[in-house]
This record gives sequence, structure tokens and C-alpha cells, in this order.
Amino acid sequence: MSDEHIFPEKLGGRRVLKNKVCRECNNGVLSGLDTQLITHSPLSIIAFRELKTGLPDTWEINEHDGKTLISAQPVINESGFEAMRVWPQIMLENGKLSIYGTEREMREYGAQEFNRKVVEHTKRVLKHRACGAISIIDEQHSQYDFHESCEYPPRLYLPCILRELKRSSKMILSYVSEEDKFRLLYALEKMPSDHTFNTSVTIPGSKSPLIVRSWYPDILVRALGKIGFNLLSHLCTKTLINRFTYPAIDYITGVRRRKYPVVPPFGFVPPHFAEEIKHPNKGHAARVVYSDKSWTILFSFFGNALAAIIQIPGHSSEEWYSADVSMDLNRKRSWTESKTKLLLQARGIVEWEDVNRICPSLKIIGSTRKTSIEAVRIVPKGSRKKV
Repeated sequence: MSDEHIFPEKLGGRRVLKNKVCRECNNGVLSGLDTQLITHSPLSIIAFRELKTGLPDTWEINEHDGKTLISAQPVINESGFEAMRVWPQIMLENGKLSIYGTEREMREYGAQEFNRKVVEHTKRVLKHRACGAISIIDEQHSQYDFHESCEYPPRLYLPCILRELKRSSKMILSYVSEEDKFRLLYALEKMPSDHTFNTSVTIPGSKSPLIVRSWYPDILVRALGKIGFNLLSHLCTKTLINRFTYPAIDYITGVRRRKYPVVPPFGFVPPHFAEEIKHPNKGHAARVVYSDKSWTILFSFFGNALAAIIQIPGHSSEEWYSADVSMDLNRKRSWTESKTKLLLQARGIVEWEDVNRICPSLKIIGSTRKTSIEAVRIVPKGSRKKV
């Protein structure tokens, strides 16, 4: 058995359940659910803003043609999103190799030195890969249904600035189709060490990044259910919480693909439903209520920047009916909890499509109305620029 964080460690959680979870499950499927929650859900954007975590699947748009997506990472400061940082990268566009980088780095190193460093490292990682050694190239097969006005050429990019470049630094091979992948690899293999690019593009970095988030309700319901069961295991002292007393555990771990609806009351809700349990210092909070032979768990993440709700059917032997817990992300010993025999309010109207309702604090515009994919621009306060 192994320890398990009640709120995922990737979300800043510190409180743990001691020897409560199967080690294989904890390091396998449950870890995968945490990863999905932090990378492919509305929570990923909030966590990036609050915890300064990485944010995959973000791009700058080439201002020269207005449609080429360039791999980049938002830069944030205390007031929020500042600009985009374009990663050094080589693309295959119309059969020719192009190199992209930030205007700042191009000025700092000079275009010729910038190109030399990127090509040198590219050759190094390709040689390493060809030798059959442990790969220092990660593949990123993009499966997003990009808008017809956007283009996504295959690229090999370095997810760091040149100043942080090391011999062991990984590069990421990103492509849409297998054909794109092999065409790019072939062109890079043929590229001479002193290659001169016909196209060398410097990007100053805009203040309205293109951020794409795709999520699958079934996976996110399981990820939220995992946190819910962690809370029940911690709070319940007289109720046995295991897969035999709570069959929903098999659904969460994937052992039994039991069909739980991904409609109310399972999923993300507008934050005003969790305003009563909001943490005053951008921490996490939850309300656990037992009624009608099931537990309702209302979550408030990052000071109620995002809220969610789930229901877990099952028996309770507890003497209490409601419990509130909260955790400050900025202090190690900040876990508080209270239990009562009163039935406190825990409700919400689930929303899967409208990101503006789920995350009103992000000032999102131009979001697509699809459950499987969300493509949005984050725009600074006061700007009304449309996508």
C-alpha cells in the first residue's frame, strides 16, 4: 500500500492518506487521472495561473501569415498573463525548413548564432535517437481538430530558452499526421550542420495566446470522483470505504466500465454555487454532504476560481451529515475541517461546454462550443479583441 494525496499534489495538495491506496493503482491509473485533470480540463488554465505550472497545447499565431500556429508558452506575472514566449523550433512548411524564435533571443544571440545553436542541438538529439539510446525526443501527436483558418506544420521544438539549454535537453517532435512526422524527420536528417534557413521568423510575443483544451467528461468525472473518495476515506471513521462497499471505486479505477452519467450532478459548475465554502487565500475547499443514500461533494479550487460537484452512492455509518474542509496552498499546516449533524447546502448546475460560465475569472472569448475540445484566447483585462 502507498500514501495518497487527498487533493492531487499537482494541484498543490499536501495532506495525505497513509497506506490507503494500492501502490500499483496509485502509480498507474490514479496518477493518470490526476494528470488528465491538471492538463486536459478547465483546471489546467487556473493551475497555470496560480501555481506557475506548465501549460501544454498553447500556441502563438504567426503575425506574418495570420494562420501558422507556433509552439509557445504564456508568460505570467503578478497581474496575470503578460505575453507569449515562443520556443526555439524548426518547422517544415511547404517542403522547406523554417526556424522560429523570440525577437528577444534573436537580438541577444544574433540570428546566425541562434540558428547555429538550434541546429547543433537538433543534430545531437537526432544522432542520439538513431543510435538507439534513451530518446531525448518526446513525440507529441496532436489530435486537435484545428480550425480551417489555422495551419499546424510539423515541428521539432525546444521547450526552454537557449540560456537554459543543456546537452541532455529534450526536444519535442509535434505533428498532426504520421506522414507529416516522417517528412519532417527526413528533412532534418538531410539538413547540413551549417544549414542556412530561407525563412527565419522572429516573434515579439502577443498578449492574447491561443490556448486549446480538450477534455473527456468521463475521465474528468473519474478524476473528481477519486478526490471525492480520498475525502471520504479521510473523514469517515465508522464507514468502510472500499470497492466492495462502494462499487463506484471500480468505475474510477477502470476495473468496471459502469456507466455513470456525465450530466448533472457530475462535473464542473459555475463558481457561485461554491461561494459559501470559498477559501479566502486562493486555496482549495470542499463540502461533503450525506443525504438520500448518497454523498454529494462540492469542490472549490483556487479560491473558487473553479468549482465542481459529484455524487457517490453508498451507505454511511457516520453520526454527522455534513463536513467542510479547506486547505491553504501557501502554508504547510493549513488543513482545517469541521463536521455537523445539519444538512448543509451542496448543489450546482453542471456545465461542460461554456468555458465562460465555468471560469469567469479568465476573461475568455471565442471559445468553441464543443464538449470534446475548447479553443480559446485569453485576453488581458480591458481588451475586446476578437479571435
